[in-house]
Amino acid sequence: QAIARWALNAQRPAKVVAFVKDSADVALAIKYARVNELPIAIRGGGHSPYGASSIRDGLVIDLSRYINGAVVDPVNKTIRVGGGAI
Repeated sequence: QAIARWALNAQRPAKVVAFVKDSADVALAIKYARVNELPIAIRGGGHSPYGASSIRDGLVIDLSRYINGAVVDPVNKTIRVGGGAI
């Protein structure tokens, strides 16, 4: 499955796309890629104009579906943002 891109030359059909929900899923995806000798790309918010967040015939770890929120802590004046946030 290829992740849609704004330009055809930036589209790279991945062999596997893992929509991870937490760090355990990420670890499992990396282990799968190692066992199957697949190159890995990480898709965050999907803003890579030249397609760096996809990889031909490899594994894409997609953070955009589930790891995309933000948590604001006004007391400590911090914000935690997921890797797939826009």
